[in-house]
Amino acid sequence: MRQFRLFLLACGLALLTLFALSHMPRAVAASAPAAFTTPRTTYPIVDTAPITRALTFLASAQSADGGFAGFTPGQSDDFTTIKVALALNAARLPAGYLTSSGGHTAIDYLTTRAYSYTHDLGGLAFPGRVGMLALAVVAGDANPVAFGAYPVGHAMAGQPINLITVLDNTYHPATGAYSSTATLGFSSGVASSISQSYALLGLAAAQQSPPAAAIIFLREIREADGGWGYGFGSDVDATALAIQALIASGVAPTDAAIQDGLAFIRGQQLADGTWGYNGAPSPDSTAIVIQAAAAAGFAPVTASWATADGDPQRGLLALQSEDGSFSGNALGTADAIPGLAEMPLPQLGRSQRAERALAALRDTQGADGAWSPYGSPDVGGTLDAILAFSAAGYDSGTVTASGGGTSALGFLSTAVFTYTRDDSAKIFPAQTGKAILSIVAAGADPAAFGVNPGGGTLNLVADLEGAFDPATGTYTTTAMRGFSSGAASPVSQSFAILGLAAAGRPIPANAVTSLRGFQDADGTWGTSIDTTGLALQALRAAGVSAADPAIVKAIAYLRAQQDALGGWDNPNSTAFAIQGLLAAGEDLANWRKAGRSPYEALALYQKPDGPFTYTWESGGYFTPGAADNFATRQSIPGLLGVAFPLKPQPGDLVSYTPAARGPNPDRLVALAPRGRWGNSITVSLPFGGDLNQNASATLEWRPVGATSWTTATLTRGDGAFSATLNVSDPRDYELRAALSDPDGVQSGATVEATATLTSTVPPLRTYLPMVRR
Repeated sequence: MRQFRLFLLACGLALLTLFALSHMPRAVAASAPAAFTTPRTTYPIVDTAPITRALTFLASAQSADGGFAGFTPGQSDDFTTIKVALALNAARLPAGYLTSSGGHTAIDYLTTRAYSYTHDLGGLAFPGRVGMLALAVVAGDANPVAFGAYPVGHAMAGQPINLITVLDNTYHPATGAYSSTATLGFSSGVASSISQSYALLGLAAAQQSPPAAAIIFLREIREADGGWGYGFGSDVDATALAIQALIASGVAPTDAAIQDGLAFIRGQQLADGTWGYNGAPSPDSTAIVIQAAAAAGFAPVTASWATADGDPQRGLLALQSEDGSFSGNALGTADAIPGLAEMPLPQLGRSQRAERALAALRDTQGADGAWSPYGSPDVGGTLDAILAFSAAGYDSGTVTASGGGTSALGFLSTAVFTYTRDDSAKIFPAQTGKAILSIVAAGADPAAFGVNPGGGTLNLVADLEGAFDPATGTYTTTAMRGFSSGAASPVSQSFAILGLAAAGRPIPANAVTSLRGFQDADGTWGTSIDTTGLALQALRAAGVSAADPAIVKAIAYLRAQQDALGGWDNPNSTAFAIQGLLAAGEDLANWRKAGRSPYEALALYQKPDGPFTYTWESGGYFTPGAADNFATRQSIPGLLGVAFPLKPQPGDLVSYTPAARGPNPDRLVALAPRGRWGNSITVSLPFGGDLNQNASATLEWRPVGATSWTTATLTRGDGAFSATLNVSDPRDYELRAALSDPDGVQSGATVEATATLTSTVPPLRTYLPMVRR
């Protein structure tokens, strides 16, 4: 953003302009993150060379206190440091990725500035600043309801600050505005589009529902041209911020306010695909527009926002300097990274990601209380779901389908008998152990649970202990049903031990010995990362020391198998590895691969609206980007950093209310086909979204006036279908595209199962110079 625009922004919120910056060198530069097997230009965009170069520049600009310089050279600036915290999250990196020579992170610095940044000298709060800080706190995996501390002399001195409560206290129900009479320098708490947007975004980051009047207020302070501004005309940056705030608050991308705002932004786009001021491109403006476009479903923000001479991503990349910076300073560079990564606000931390995943899981629950991904109730999958909700502190007895019905725990009580035994009533130790583990995690009693066809309830604990073979130390039976067997295995032994440990029962010493005996020479159990993580949790639950050779050997194996992204090949394996390592007492900050810990690696598999995909990569059995119920339910405990067994005390589990998930990223956001002349006509059919890649398109063309259509061959690429029309006659041609997507096709303000979009390609005209004789 040019200096004048920065000054305007500063006047509204004291977002200080940068005239000259100096950068405090740090002792150790951040290492470059690893890359995907194939460089990605669509969600999730991580570890690209431009992002890595920008991060390297930021590493050189960090002060010893963990902050980043702003208006005053050599002095850390709160606003700039907030933007760096957001940039790190956008790059899918932890706050600790950039740690100063003094051992401090951006979040550490902001902790010391939480009160002074958000309040004036009289103790009045700036709602915009509070919301902005809440965004950074959540992005940095800190707690927005307990951050920093009130200063000496305050009535609550020393107590943590609840930023959400502070923000709520600035809300005025009569107007819907978040405002105050706070003043400090150029800063003011007066109601404005910027302050309201940041207040709503802060609430959304903390997954708090805003008052309806607050959303209405932001909608109604639009300018006549459809955008938002600072009180004297619409501004691209303010409009892009408001769009993100409204969408984050639950306003649909098809809403008229969003569509009008996007139209205003399109009208301000420069020829090279960027946005700026007085015709000069600005990385800040371009980046925040990319974020808004991504929030509205236009990901990747390339062909769908292309101009004659470029597109937003190419335009933004062209503004990067050789040293990796944008605008030559930390603020411009931090602003650019979320644009490069196409990461809209708010950016979530692990607990908020888990909430979205739980909401996605609940949305696939049946009225019978079960999860049935393959048509019939999946009891084992339902147990995974119960463990996921329990890991987040929720009572599974309150988890029901969106339309109501039986709870997850209610379903289990009717299904557990058949699940845990075969037709001859012989129990399956693995299923019984897993059931006990889940029942205890749900706060119920596995010794008196479920429906016994013979009358009364089941004592699953006694059933499992009855399957113990003292001679071998294994939990084993001759039960058989389909592919399920009661035979001893690493999985059945692990689940049996975990279940009994959860129930508070003693674990026989030779049962532990037998589990050790299942370990392979390379340190794994069952030659599987997943089973190894499970076995580690079982050994630790049985009281085995973290220094035990079997555990040490397993940890060494996991270390050797960790992939370049910091995880283990897929979300399920990564989650189990995380749980096993945590059970073994490992600090995952020591498991970073090029800066990314297993937590960030696991989060890479999550889609924007909550579910996890098994893979983003093509070429395997699984559809890249498709929501995977199995991956989602097993990833949540790992994402939350929770190892089994879970033993909640009375009152620990609370009633479940789902968090907002945001727009569906699997819908196809379509635009009309575009044709460009060369030796033939190159047609682009731009789109956004469709992360699960199940949309289809056909393209037909004909000369204007013709009665029949010709079908072209379309090729799908990132953000566009394309075709070449082998025509040379310079005349008008009609294009007609038919699009279909089970998740819906959005065209402007409508979403339907199908859409037909048309356009006309004008004739190619060549103008020759006039020659005078």
